Amino acid sequence: RAYREAGRLRGATDPCERRKRLIEACRCASEMVVQLAPLLEAFTDTVCHRDITPRNIQVAGLDAGRPQFGLVDFGLAVDMKRWRDQEACVDLSGDGQYWPSSAWFVFGNGTDALQQHPRMEEEFRTYLDTHSFGLTSLRCLVDMLPNLDAVDEGG
Repeated sequence: RAYREAGRLRGATDPCERRKRLIEACRCASEMVVQLAPLLEAFTDTVCHRDITPRNIQVAGLDAGRPQFGLVDFGLAVDMKRWRDQEACVDLSGDGQYWPSSAWFVFGNGTDALQQHPRMEEEFRTYLDTHSFGLTSLRCLVDMLPNLDAVDEGG
């Protein structure tokens, strides 16, 4: 949530200020994707982080113009080759708010049930980090958006 606090984007009442803050929110979320996507791509074949959430995104330099983002807390990370192995892929971790539907399916039915749903199984074994990173990026954008309740009814 550091990006929201540092951005101070909520509560603008002037239309020009709201527009400026909307642009800043989009720029910040976009910058996070631009900086962290190559990192995810670089380790996607070796490590599954399993807990990509806003609290595990480190932010610096918001006041200096261009924010710098980093991914932290690899405490729940697992070896990706082992994770893709059917028997090893049983330990759900991380924040359920950022899980894909396949993780919720496993939570309710167990990993054995995935064998009957190949597309869900592929998502669960391959795209956990991609899904949670996408939701985290969206959360960054939404948290920084100007408060729409402050919009005048006439404009």
